[in-house]
Amino acid sequence: IGSTGTAANGWDKSTGVPVDNIDSAVNTVIGFGRRPNTMVMGHRVFQYLRKNAQVTGLFGNDERKALTIDDLGPVFSSMFGIDNILVSAAVKNTAAIGATPSLAQIWADDNVWVGYLNPSPSKEAPSATYSFTFEEMQAETYRDEPSRADVVRVRHTFADKIVSANLGVVLKDVIA
Repeated sequence: IGSTGTAANGWDKSTGVPVDNIDSAVNTVIGFGRRPNTMVMGHRVFQYLRKNAQVTGLFGNDERKALTIDDLGPVFSSMFGIDNILVSAAVKNTAAIGATPSLAQIWADDNVWVGYLNPSPSKEAPSATYSFTFEEMQAETYRDEPSRADVVRVRHTFADKIVSANLGVVLKDVIA
């Protein structure tokens, strides 16, 4: 959503400049009136980010050995104002029902999203996206005796919508 950019030199290379790329994305969103507070990336991107020379250079020698999301969070928060760093490892089964499972990453493996998500949603408050709920979650439980199992079925009607595309930037192809 919003602007897109390509990461210079790829974060998986020694010449990659993720701090510069993130800084550029932050400045783009700030240009539309909000400081980004959220960054989302896939697990593979995070693996490269935490080993990138520009990122490890922000830490002392002992800390560079095994950077974690807990290490990066405070640094990115103080540098960019990004408090929420989310690393997705979720997968979905893309195979037809009954076929051999085929698992695929839900979050694009080489993209990063930087943007502003309003922590206090309201009609007049800007945010890159909102999640709209149309009815309350409904649950029912019943016993399936042939399977000797209890079944819980949950229905939840919602829609995620982009409401201010300029408040988010996608960095594409951060892994070359």
